Amino acid sequence: MRFRQSEHVHIVNPCTREVITLPHASTCDKVVHQLGFSELTNEYKVLQVHKTGTKLKLKIFSLGSTRLWRDLDLDHLPFNPKSLYFSRRSVWLRGGIHWMHEDENVIVVFDFRDERFRVIPFPIHAGNYRRILSLELIEVNGYVAVYEYEGGSIIENTMGLWILEDYENQIWGVKKGIRFNFSWRIEGSPSPLGTIHTGDLVLSDSNGEVYLYNMESARWGNMSSIRLPDRVALSSLLTSYDETIQPLT
Repeated sequence: MRFRQSEHVHIVNPCTREVITLPHASTCDKVVHQLGFSELTNEYKVLQVHKTGTKLKLKIFSLGSTRLWRDLDLDHLPFNPKSLYFSRRSVWLRGGIHWMHEDENVIVVFDFRDERFRVIPFPIHAGNYRRILSLELIEVNGYVAVYEYEGGSIIENTMGLWILEDYENQIWGVKKGIRFNFSWRIEGSPSPLGTIHTGDLVLSDSNGEVYLYNMESARWGNMSSIRLPDRVALSSLLTSYDETIQPLT
């Protein structure tokens, strides 16, 4: 999420309809905020990231304990922050926020429990950028996953999907091949956004069309009853979200 200096940061629980407005914490024009939850302290936290070149300025706001932001002092980062875009699509799982870091072939994780960064290596053979048109991070049925479009395979309308099946030991499953039953380019180059409650993979194309793919039966479906308004990206609407009645404060 991005917010300008003149804008307030609002935290909303759609289940309880609770809304909290956070105090200003930055004099920068643009910063990135990420919401997380710590099972250790049983509280929500907001991470604020301001990046200037290779330097990171990080702040944490704990909802319910104090009305003040506090600085995070991280002496050593396990990655180079220069080419990491914190504003890009992220995935919330296992107590942390996950971002792609293509330059180093890793997934960067900020863990809200110990408030530290760590990295997860890419699956073997993923990240060959001479062949791949797109490499992105998504959530698949509660697992961290990476999808890729291979340059040579786009002609054959196929996509590769890697799932981190053993999170603790960082073991990736065998690459899954997904074949489109239509022309990927002609139909607006649909991209995966994640799975829904049925387990189906949701994809959206540049024309606003929404597709469903059942990974068990390898069957495609078109959500013809759903069409996005102009200039509205489904990726901004579909995200990692756990419904809860846990109060924000």
